[in-house]
Amino acid sequence: MNCKPGDLAIVVSRGIKDLAEGMIVEVVEDAARWTREFGFQCWYVTAKTPIPCVNQDGSVTNSHHVVFADSSLMPISGVPITDEVEDEVAA
Repeated sequence: MNCKPGDLAIVVSRGIKDLAEGMIVEVVEDAARWTREFGFQCWYVTAKTPIPCVNQDGSVTNSHHVVFADSSLMPISGVPITDEVEDEVAA
């Protein structure tokens, strides 16, 4: 798995029409129903900006809450902040 709940991730691929590619989303929780149906890990994600979605009939809608395959997401990692800074660098 690439992601886990609470991660921020970049959409790297979404299938045929990559309308959401490059968007930043938050991984909310396991989309167990879709994981079982498709046979690969899926996640419910949310975004501040509406995510473009292609419906089965080919029309496009926008939603803040969408299901993505784990393989379509790349987690954004950074340096964990665990210690408080006690000293300042002298100029």
